[in-house]
Amino acid sequence: IAGNKGSGKTYIGEYLEASNSNVIYHVLGIPFSKIREITSAQSDAREKFVPAWTYVLYTILSCIIVQQNRTGAQEFRNLLTDIYGDQLDVILQVFSSGKRSLFSKKLKQGFGLREEYSFFADEDTGRTKIDGVNLIYAYLFKKYYSSEPLYFLVDGLDEDIRRRLSEDQQNILLDLLA
Repeated sequence: IAGNKGSGKTYIGEYLEASNSNVIYHVLGIPFSKIREITSAQSDAREKFVPAWTYVLYTILSCIIVQQNRTGAQEFRNLLTDIYGDQLDVILQVFSSGKRSLFSKKLKQGFGLREEYSFFADEDTGRTKIDGVNLIYAYLFKKYYSSEPLYFLVDGLDEDIRRRLSEDQQNILLDLLA
């Protein structure tokens, strides 16, 4: 949905969420530097920020599923607990205003997840890195929402697009759209 400032784009997102139980509406600011920090791809790789964005969007959506006690909430909570430990309750309470909590530098090292997810771990280290966590999220979303899909509406991109972006920020934004 595109339109001038004040034309009602945000209202449409809020209305769709209120009137449809499988729509989740979220306002997102783009934390360019934090996305860069958790990206592990080579600097010249094409779409190198896509795994980081996938992780961030999946994590936000998982937090909402847990908060709203939607289908699969316990399994999503278990995964989030493995990743964030004691910090999970803080993230669940303030993730929309404290998005920085989602950007753990541990992502580059990987996480020690429960046995049921060992298939996604790196063979050498036994730790699950960002690509593996994204695969687990994709598995859980397919398991719980393949017959009743969720629609995740993201608002707030226009503010970032309006200002002058560096080439790196443009690439980060394009990878979000990808």
